[in-house]
Amino acid sequence: MNWREIREIVVASGATTALHTDDRGNYPDDWSRDGRFIVLNNLHRSASLLPTFGERRPIPLVDTPFTKDEYRFSPDGRWIAYHSTESGRIEVYLASLPSFTHKRQISRDGGGQPFWRADGKELFFLSQDGDMMAVVHVRISASRSPTSPHQSPWS
Repeated sequence: MNWREIREIVVASGATTALHTDDRGNYPDDWSRDGRFIVLNNLHRSASLLPTFGERRPIPLVDTPFTKDEYRFSPDGRWIAYHSTESGRIEVYLASLPSFTHKRQISRDGGGQPFWRADGKELFFLSQDGDMMAVVHVRISASRSPTSPHQSPWS
């Protein structure tokens, strides 16, 4: 799919505003909860943050030869979850925004389709077997790591 224009539509009035136009294969994966950024996925290899304010020029986020997809902003907008093949199979990762400097693999035995709990304290994803997994304490820092994934009671 080749997105040429990303538009914001105000439901109440029907007014539309072009947020971004290009022909390089970027498509939106997620919109931050505060409405300030859209993560653009480019052919599953690179991603950019598109501000919905100011000049609205994409800010490069990550570019690697590995397949990456399903970027999901944390509710506070400080982290992004996604899946990637950089380990040799699809795994879920968590990275800091906007720098991507703090990054950690979250799943252990394959996983995809990350989704945040509304308060940001838990990250869910599907295992390779289709089980819903959960990780709590998903803050990354030098002193604190996320918990090991465990099967969610919601499975």
